[in-house]
Amino acid sequence: IWHFVENFKNSFTFKVQGSIGNISSLNSTLTLENRVNKTQIANIPPKVNVSPSKKGPLQHHNLLVCHVTDFYPGSIQVRWFLNGQEETAGVVSTNLIRNGDWTFQILVMLEITPKQGDVYTCQVEHPSLDSPVTVEWTSQETCEKPMQHKSVYETLGFLRAMLGIMVISSLWLLKSLQTTRWPKDQGPL
Repeated sequence: IWHFVENFKNSFTFKVQGSIGNISSLNSTLTLENRVNKTQIANIPPKVNVSPSKKGPLQHHNLLVCHVTDFYPGSIQVRWFLNGQEETAGVVSTNLIRNGDWTFQILVMLEITPKQGDVYTCQVEHPSLDSPVTVEWTSQETCEKPMQHKSVYETLGFLRAMLGIMVISSLWLLKSLQTTRWPKDQGPL
């Protein structure tokens, strides 16, 4: 019996030591895979888009939105510049928004009253970038086109009104001529 116990003990010790070796090997593999995954996801550069919150004419209050998306890690700095000078007043930002795929996004807005020729710049700094990304927006892009559309619609409205007045006047004149009775031998003037 003692011999059986000794064999069992040696067998059990070997299996435990073998399992510990396997666990250690698996742990090293997982650690390495984790490092590879973090390295692959650690350098996702941001995408940057700048647009006004609404279309409108120059000299009207508006909000310029810098939408920074699909970046990792979440450490990021977004700044606004007007004609090369940093703007800090009127800057509003959301908190970091998680996208669900380990990346983030953020909205940084600037209150503006654009003037002709103004150049607004959204500057983004992120660990994945060698140098900051800048996206410019010029106030010429504000709504001169909708103003042109407004003029077209005003002109069309005026022409419709004039046409309507002419049609109504013509119908009224015809009706009056039909209801007016002239003596048969005199006719209209």
